[in-house]
Amino acid sequence: MGAVINYAVKSGLVIARNRCRRMLRVYTLGELMADRAKKPPPREPADLDLLTMAVVKIPHMLENIAVARRALELEKQYGGLEDIEIYRAHSEGRLMHIRLGSYTQPITSMAAIQCRVVLEFLGLGTSKKEPYRLAARASRESGDIGIEDFANVRGEPLERMTPEEALKLVPNPVRAELAWVTTIHFANQRLAHATDDYRLGGRPVRPHLYNAFRTVPMLAQQAFEERRGSLVGRAVYSAPERR
Repeated sequence: MGAVINYAVKSGLVIARNRCRRMLRVYTLGELMADRAKKPPPREPADLDLLTMAVVKIPHMLENIAVARRALELEKQYGGLEDIEIYRAHSEGRLMHIRLGSYTQPITSMAAIQCRVVLEFLGLGTSKKEPYRLAARASRESGDIGIEDFANVRGEPLERMTPEEALKLVPNPVRAELAWVTTIHFANQRLAHATDDYRLGGRPVRPHLYNAFRTVPMLAQQAFEERRGSLVGRAVYSAPERR
């Protein structure tokens, strides 16, 4: 039978009594809170995780984002209520008959989430003080993979992007920043939660999504793929500890 624990709080002490072993242990409240606050050591991504991220996941997300841009163009051209038929190339027989919006909206929603993933991978997020400004991410969660986990062909570690560095790589940086921030808020709030939409205030986001779908792949191409040159992860170069 497991131990039965009784707790009592007296004069700033927490007393835990183990009835089975008839032992008494006295903790201060500070000790108890410190024990609860202890975190396991951060998980570091394995070499295979880095390889998969660089040659599978990032290219796959960028391709999806490009498809979503085309999906928005189709919606604008024909309207979301237009009926469409989907066929498999070089074969007979219709695969699907569906409203255009019912087909394109899941594509664009997923692409918005993947834009957020790519931006966070590069080290970019939104500012807490100024919600419609970009900010550099100060830290990552345990197990997250970021650009700093990779190095270039000379063995030099890649650095997280700053907002200033990122916006220099795309045309019309003012519009790009607004598009990226709006897309992050859209993915974090409107897609993920049933809320009052206080960040976006019910405003339409489609123009910003379109601009993000155009510029985020451009940013990733220059900030990650071109700077990296060819795949060099920790299998070749051990990146510095995360800050």
